[in-house]
Amino acid sequence: MQRSIFKATTPNGRYCTVSININNALGSGGYATVYAGKAVDSQEDLAIKLITVKNQFDWEHCEKELDIMTSLTSPNAKYIMQLYGYFNDDDYTCIVMSRAANGVLSDWLTGIKPGLLPQQQIEVMYGIAYGLAYMHSKNILHCDIKPANILLDARMQPMLCDFGLSMRESIDSTNGVAGTLFYFAPELLLAAKAKLCSMQANGKFPYTKQTDIYSFSLLCYCIMAKKGKPFNHISMVGNFEADLNALSDWVVDKNERDIIPDQPQCPQHVAEMIDLGWSADPEKRPTAVQALERLRDETNENMPKFPNSHYNTMHTVYKPKPPKKEDIDIVDGKVMAVKINKEGYKSRCRCQCSLF
Repeated sequence: MQRSIFKATTPNGRYCTVSININNALGSGGYATVYAGKAVDSQEDLAIKLITVKNQFDWEHCEKELDIMTSLTSPNAKYIMQLYGYFNDDDYTCIVMSRAANGVLSDWLTGIKPGLLPQQQIEVMYGIAYGLAYMHSKNILHCDIKPANILLDARMQPMLCDFGLSMRESIDSTNGVAGTLFYFAPELLLAAKAKLCSMQANGKFPYTKQTDIYSFSLLCYCIMAKKGKPFNHISMVGNFEADLNALSDWVVDKNERDIIPDQPQCPQHVAEMIDLGWSADPEKRPTAVQALERLRDETNENMPKFPNSHYNTMHTVYKPKPPKKEDIDIVDGKVMAVKINKEGYKSRCRCQCSLF
């Protein structure tokens, strides 16, 4: 990148001038780096996500992320990182966002920054649930809820960020596993382990609102337990398949979870919400609206109420069923999906989807 001043296109089609400080990296991920920036006119602090684009797939990925962020940019989209603008330069696409003064939530859980106070813990969980409820009301899945993807503003209010893996439910699909292994719901672990996209005829991998809720519940556990990630007792070796097997053994086969802290560290209503949210049965998990209403009821009514929120609002019936153990065979050391045709006969096929 040769220049430091750019003209960015805003979500409403207008233009704004922004500067990027290429010497001040705020963070980095698998395919992008976030740098500090400023709005030239207002001098507002910004964060600029610089995405390397090498091929048509990368361009389509960037377009999808921008489309998701544009859909989520609204005065009603509380607790969600808003799109300030975007621009292209050579082999890069740059997404311009507001900058979070207090950094990522993970820093507040791992000792890099001071720990959250009890009331802050509730408010952060509530804000995340609110943002997730807004996304789900638009039928958008986040697909990578974790502490590193939650930012905290100057008032310690959370903002969901990093929509690079997000998708529209029932429209977008993926042929492989995306996200962070520790936060995979059991049905995702089982599908990944079986190397199949799902047991559905359309072959889509089973990302749903309920898989987001599972990840959200693990995130809430991390907040209450003051840990950077769950399942610290599981030894990971850095090999995806080996790590997947180790995690699946605990989460799927044994149906075990981490121990939720007792009161007063974790209030009873929060513990109950977490326990439901990481249920092995997706249909038992609460919706994001149900989670935030429970948190709101137990704290104070000054928290913003989600529009038209009731305990049954936006409840969706989980359609894709995770494959059962008896529906998977091992033949010559290979995982085979077992499908039952309308006559009741079983057939086996080699699973084709990628693990990544």
